[in-house]
Amino acid sequence: MTFHIHGLDHVQLAMPPGQEATAREFYSGLLGLTEIAKPESLAQRGGVWFESIALKLHLGVEGDFRPALKAHPALLVNNLRALTMRLQQAGVAIQTDTPLAGIDRIHVADPFGNRIELVEPTPQPLPEFRINDRHRLRIPTARDADELFRTVDANRTYLMQWLPWLPAVTGPADSRRTIEAGLRQFANHQGFHAVICLDEQIIGSIGFHGIDWNNRFTSIGYWLAESDQGRGLMTASCRALIEHAFTAWNMNRIAIRCATGNRHSQAIPERLGFTREDVQREAEWLYDHFVDLINYALLRRDWTNGATRESHSSV
Repeated sequence: MTFHIHGLDHVQLAMPPGQEATAREFYSGLLGLTEIAKPESLAQRGGVWFESIALKLHLGVEGDFRPALKAHPALLVNNLRALTMRLQQAGVAIQTDTPLAGIDRIHVADPFGNRIELVEPTPQPLPEFRINDRHRLRIPTARDADELFRTVDANRTYLMQWLPWLPAVTGPADSRRTIEAGLRQFANHQGFHAVICLDEQIIGSIGFHGIDWNNRFTSIGYWLAESDQGRGLMTASCRALIEHAFTAWNMNRIAIRCATGNRHSQAIPERLGFTREDVQREAEWLYDHFVDLINYALLRRDWTNGATRESHSSV
């Protein structure tokens, strides 16, 4: 029998008896969490429970209460600056701490002395990869939605051979939503999606399907306009993302999945030194039929020790 722990259900803090109203003033009134009713079987014990979209925080009564001065929850915040000002105006003492890369954070004490950390990821500069004078990768913004849609739409018939998402892209608004989702992905430290530009024109897209930070694993997906196939552009684009993942993020493993019939796509990982590991039978539904997918993977040590990395871009 196997098992794994896959998430956190809730955080429990202690509070003194009879202080539920004080807890509500701080956790709901200042931090903006929503109070939820405790189960009837537990309500008689006192305490109060709070929730937000992705957080469950419970305060339970402890007769011999002592505040947690070291152990603490770290709560993710949107607009930490605004919350900091709100807490200061309410007379809550703010304690700063050693800066950490990629986040802003403060510490406060709740009304009972429990330590609370408030954390917000800091905006990161949007990365850009210049392959050569004509070829570069950049993260798109909303103003690119019209051009990105035009490129997708002009290549719709070609791309539908192997990509299942084309019917969901019917206008620039759909491309804008895709771009916004990619920007959220980047802000949440889950990789990014970039447009492939040739002479400043969008000709394709490439990106990461999220990041497993615990296991230092990610995967790459891509597409390219039909007229720009066979020029080494996608190989060079993938190479840039691979190098970034292994060096900037210290990833250990990168995967690429390709349909068994898509020789153009398979040529990319094969050229870059990926190992063909297995085939997943009927792994993807493509409009009216299933396709088998080949799993390719590349390990950091293989890349570092000399996987094929020379430029294939001929532009």
